[in-house]
Amino acid sequence: MVSPQLESLVVRGSHHLELYCFTNCKNLSKLVHLGRLVDNKKYVERSTLEKLLRLPTFQILQLDLFFVEILSADTVPNTLPVVLRCVWFISLSIDFGKLDHTSFALALIRGSSNLSKLEIWIRGSSNNAEGALSYLDMAACFDRPLNNLEYVTMHWFKGSKTELLLVRLLFARAPSLVRMSIKPKRAIGAREERDVATTELMRFPEHLPKQNCSCFIFS
Repeated sequence: MVSPQLESLVVRGSHHLELYCFTNCKNLSKLVHLGRLVDNKKYVERSTLEKLLRLPTFQILQLDLFFVEILSADTVPNTLPVVLRCVWFISLSIDFGKLDHTSFALALIRGSSNLSKLEIWIRGSSNNAEGALSYLDMAACFDRPLNNLEYVTMHWFKGSKTELLLVRLLFARAPSLVRMSIKPKRAIGAREERDVATTELMRFPEHLPKQNCSCFIFS
């Protein structure tokens, strides 16, 4: 039995868990999903996950690759079925080598009108992901400003073209940005490749509006 007054749902590791039991929790404000649900074909359906995301009280969403994989599979959404007006913090694991992952992530970010803190864990990327590259290069993929976004952290940054395009988009569409923190996955890529990525990233702040007080950190 799940209490309808439940405010926080945290899933870590692998579990048999029927998420539809939580769709009636009208006070649920925090969803952290880090891991897998065992036998997901039986226990997890996209419609259930979408219904869970429609709860109007969410303020914090932390979704691992498993969750993103199911919600984004074989789709290229322009918008989410609901605007997440209360969400102020999002943490996502994304494979930027996949168009469906990339487009879903951007739709989720765009649909969170009150978003102030964004954290991205890069699980995969590619310089040859033509679909994702073309999508990120379209102005329509970020057709509205992220007026409340102040803090962005990108983990396991590898400096691929898709990642660099996303950084450029965030700088261009977040006028209130205070800090952009890039944390590379040092074990991957040659030193020369990381130096090239650093050079490309350091160009972006020069094109920011003068009133923007962004602090760019590459560590």
